[in-house]
Amino acid sequence: MKKGFTLVELLGVIVVLAIIMGLAVVSVSYIIDKGKAGVYDDYINTLKTAARTYFIDDNVGTNHDPNKVPFPKIGETVTVTYDNIKGNDSSFKSLTDPNGGNCDASYVKVTRNADIGINYSLSYTVCLKCTNYTSEGCN
Repeated sequence: MKKGFTLVELLGVIVVLAIIMGLAVVSVSYIIDKGKAGVYDDYINTLKTAARTYFIDDNVGTNHDPNKVPFPKIGETVTVTYDNIKGNDSSFKSLTDPNGGNCDASYVKVTRNADIGINYSLSYTVCLKCTNYTSEGCN
């Protein structure tokens, strides 16, 4: 009796391995896409926080620098661009589109609602505009 595998057995193993590889490729692609979506969510949160800091660093509304976006009046909406934010904070890192390109066209619309006592009530709408992605907050 000869020892070894028949051609049919070898082909069967190859088919099973090909199916497993196909499933692995699909799973890895899904994980990569989900990771990229997470990067965009992080960028939106980063821009929102940076817009808050933009006004706080300028002593909320005193605007000593005429090149800065003025603090909004009650009921007013102002736009803080990515360039405004980046120029305000030298440690602010560039937002790179994970699909290639950049997110330099992004901005945050800041609306001042009615003040609550001595506190300002601001709402933030982030528009993340990357080379290959645009968020829901964009008009």
